[in-house]
Amino acid sequence: MLHQSEFDRRFAIVQGRLRLTEWRNSQTEQITSQFEAAWPGLDVAIEQHVAALSLIGVARAHANVRGATQELLAPWADVQAKAAAVRAQDDLADIMALLPSDGIASHTWTVLPAVGGLGLIAASVLAVPAISFTGLAFLGSPVLLTGGAVLAVLTLTGSSIVGKSAQRGRDHLVKRMKRQARSAIFGDGRDASERCIVSDIQAAVLKAAQSALEA
Repeated sequence: MLHQSEFDRRFAIVQGRLRLTEWRNSQTEQITSQFEAAWPGLDVAIEQHVAALSLIGVARAHANVRGATQELLAPWADVQAKAAAVRAQDDLADIMALLPSDGIASHTWTVLPAVGGLGLIAASVLAVPAISFTGLAFLGSPVLLTGGAVLAVLTLTGSSIVGKSAQRGRDHLVKRMKRQARSAIFGDGRDASERCIVSDIQAAVLKAAQSALEA
């Protein structure tokens, strides 16, 4: 029969693992919701950016949609990553304060379970290096450089650069940049096993928590 002190210790461990599991699930869900809520702001920013471009700027952006999109997306993703890191770190600190001080490291597996159980973020867990919460902001850009071929340069000859044709070129660029941004952020149009910014941030948060528990 267990002594009361040993029973209390084991009960505290079980409770700690349950809290960490809830934290893990909550953070991954909140990151997705956070990026979805922030999307309209980026949507508008893309429209305003394209509206301000010169005709040559529109042509260059059409020639390298990924690069043009990254200029707007990288700082936006950086802001979102920082917000996710602060929220996750604060919430984790509250839970760690309740864990038995002699067994915090034993809870690591609860935060970062077997890759097979992580679903859509499995590829990101494998690809994203171990990182602290303060380093999360640097994960926004690399994923933009993967997948998709650069489309052909927009041909600018004769009347194609004036009037309605010029506006159609801008409208088409807006659509392409938004498509590229959503693909990079949410994985729209990609295979379910491919990484995206949201899954990278989710994986980074879990790995940062793992590092905090092991410290």
